[in-house]
Amino acid sequence: GLDELNTPVRPDWLVRMNATFVGFKMVNGIRCEGWRADGGNRNLYYATADDRRLPCQLYMGDTVTPTGVEQTFGMETTFDIGSIKIGAADHTLFDLPSWCDLKEVCDYAWGPTAAPTSREILV
Repeated sequence: GLDELNTPVRPDWLVRMNATFVGFKMVNGIRCEGWRADGGNRNLYYATADDRRLPCQLYMGDTVTPTGVEQTFGMETTFDIGSIKIGAADHTLFDLPSWCDLKEVCDYAWGPTAAPTSREILV
């Protein structure tokens, strides 16, 4: 895809994309409400059906063309709602790891910016 499309998601992206309500579904035993917001791809987003609106699941895939949707790929992410912490993130979370040279792209066989001994990927 285009690099300018690979950015953090705006908090109001569903409103800006004129999302359509697609109904409710259970995700890991939690009732979630779904919204579809097509951009360059088909996007289905599910959040808890309560006042918290925590993310349950996100599907991104399929290329949306003027003639309809063409299946090309798909990625589904299911969130661990119990691990979500509400509040401001510690700014050091976004610091580059010590093993990453500031003048070079940290790109390894196991993925960009991924430490070989870490389960975290910093982007």
